[in-house]
Formats: sequence, structure tokens, C-alpha cells
Amino acid sequence: MSEGSMDEIFDHLGKLGLRHPSEQTSAVMSLAILHSTDGYERVQAMSPETRMQFLKSVKHAFKHRSKRWPAPESYVVALAETPFDFAYQFPSMHTTAFADGAPVASPISGAHLLQLRATTQLRGSKVKPAQTLQIGSRALPALRKRICSRSARGSWR
Repeated sequence: MSEGSMDEIFDHLGKLGLRHPSEQTSAVMSLAILHSTDGYERVQAMSPETRMQFLKSVKHAFKHRSKRWPAPESYVVALAETPFDFAYQFPSMHTTAFADGAPVASPISGAHLLQLRATTQLRGSKVKPAQTLQIGSRALPALRKRICSRSARGSWR
């Protein structure tokens, strides 16, 4: 992924109100970028140190880029569950963020992103990540909602 592409992702997140991402939000953002450039298997095979270095570089790049943005018209404490909910809660921000077209489904498998997130250690975490994450298909929606709500809490200000 070129630096310009990463800036486009950052700018879109800024239009959605993201200013000070939590460590978990930063991890998901960096893993999504890695997944889109290298693919699931290569990211899964990366050492924890390599993933951590990429996370740090994404956080630094996002912070540098976000300094150029004006303050959002509204502060989004927790990102809405769906684009429809976001449009209802923040109509002007939704119009700005999706001026080029309606939201589209993520090309990244939710299960792959959850697997990568569960096996990635965060900065300052004393808990080592799992080598693998085994979840049943019935547990996936509840786990996805739990992780997404955790990463969004307090991080969209």
C-alpha cells in the first residue's frame, strides 16, 4: 500500500470523527492495512515484533496526518453499529465521509481480523497474545461486537 493510500484511509477515518484512537483501535487500523497489502497468511506469519513496529508507524503517521484536520463538527464518542445509524446520528458527517458513494462491505473477513487482533500484543500489555484463536461460528458475532465496541469506546474523540 502506498503512503498516499494510507493517507486516504486516515482522511476517511478523520471524516468519521476519529482523532485520538485507542491502542485497540490503532491495532485494528494497522492490521486492516497490513491485511489489505500483504494478505492474511503473511500477516499471521509475521513476528509480534514486526507487527508492533508497524502498529507504531501507523500510529505515528495517523497522528501526524490528523494534526492537519480541523476539529470535527461533532465528537463521536462511540462509532455507531451501522452506517445507517451513523447517518441518523451524524447526518452532516455522514454526507461528508461518503460524498463519493455509499459505504461498502469490508473486503476483509471479520473472522480473519478477529484472529489477527487476538494474536497481536498491544503496547503496554502484560498479557501475551494467543498463538491461535479458536472460535465457533456461533460465538463469532458476539465476539466481533465485543471487540468492536471495546475498540470504539472513548476512541472516536
